[in-house]
Amino acid sequence: MPAVYSTGLKRLISCNSLQLTSRIQRSHHLLSDGYPACFAAQRTRLRGSIKDVPRTSIAKFKRHILEQKHYQSKLLMFSTTSMLLNREVPLTSEQYPSLKRGNFGSVEADDVSFFESILPGRVVTERDELEGANTDWLRICRGQSKLLLKPKTTEEVSKILQYCYKRSLAVVPQGGNTGLVGGSVPVFDEIVISTALMNEIRDFNQLSGTLTCQAGCILENLDQFVQKQGYTMPLDLGAKGSCHIGGNVATNAVLANGEVFNGLTTLRKDNTGYDLKQLFIGSEGTLGVITAVSLLCPPNHNL
Repeated sequence: MPAVYSTGLKRLISCNSLQLTSRIQRSHHLLSDGYPACFAAQRTRLRGSIKDVPRTSIAKFKRHILEQKHYQSKLLMFSTTSMLLNREVPLTSEQYPSLKRGNFGSVEADDVSFFESILPGRVVTERDELEGANTDWLRICRGQSKLLLKPKTTEEVSKILQYCYKRSLAVVPQGGNTGLVGGSVPVFDEIVISTALMNEIRDFNQLSGTLTCQAGCILENLDQFVQKQGYTMPLDLGAKGSCHIGGNVATNAVLANGEVFNGLTTLRKDNTGYDLKQLFIGSEGTLGVITAVSLLCPPNHNL
């Protein structure tokens, strides 16, 4: 066991759980030359031979050893996770000095006042609240944003981007912030636009199985909703309890200049023009802010 893990494990055991300490200590005392202490008398009678020890006792002993190993491995995982959560995440701009901030404006008091006028009570400037929006899920990347906006509608997102476009303010869209590549957090001081409050289910068609909802809907909540209708979501992820559907797929979007692109049609075959929404799928917020999605849910034949 690496020294750092061993030290963390000992500290965790001694500080956080006397009961766990006693269990581990007891497991060490039970071991005597490879035999549990409860077998000591029987071992003496057998004069060092184990061949007559009942198989049930040997099985219990093996289970005991496996339980202790499993138990200690869980403690090690918990200790390692605690160390990762407590460590300071270096700034992305310092980790990658070759990255240069673009020729964008900086957020000023007048900008904050404007956003508060269109998003009353949904403008975050407190440092503690911004910490989660600035740091990615793996705690590898960290930005320096000083402003977090929480719109509820496509119209509000459009007003935000129109203003930022005129003021040349950089933005970064953020959903559940469960991505593993740092794409949902700022690199410098970009304004974070969160879709957390855009979580309304707009429509579900029982005949076609098409679901239309806002981008901030959590994947697991959507799955539970369509399950009640006899359908299932067409995708399943390990982070489904926190990831947003807008970060998984993309159709309806607000462009960088505030213009709204509506690609929410549920028609499966549409030859009336270019299928532009396909450009937004997997675009990671680089082409626009995803505000709503429309997707086809297959029937759940297991019900």
